[in-house]
Amino acid sequence: GMFFMDWVPGRWISLVLAVPILFWFGRSFFINAFKQARFGKANMDTLVALSTGIAFLFSAFNTFFPEFWLSKGMEPHVYYEAATVIITFISLGKLLEEKAKSNTSSAIKKLIGLQPKTLKVIADGEEREIPISSV
Repeated sequence: GMFFMDWVPGRWISLVLAVPILFWFGRSFFINAFKQARFGKANMDTLVALSTGIAFLFSAFNTFFPEFWLSKGMEPHVYYEAATVIITFISLGKLLEEKAKSNTSSAIKKLIGLQPKTLKVIADGEEREIPISSV
């Protein structure tokens, strides 16, 4: 989109490329935003769905009806790439977050495995080992 801004077929190509990214890869954002809206709440998914949805709808309007802006002496810009980049970056961030959580979980399990099996007690100058399970 940024390289061929004034190329009219570029709008249509951007539209075709943006649809699967927004509505297949980004569908979870829209579904979660709708669920939140039903209860009068909002979260990050609402923000992502609104921003990408509005950018897509505005761009689609400018793709199908460019004469609306041209008659007013303005250029009908499209923002498909902005919507797709937002979906891509947020999805990548969620993926990296899940990977980090997974690594943390396995590290905690390894630390639990390092837990000692016995406890050394020194009482009255005498040392003895007691199993942790009996404490």
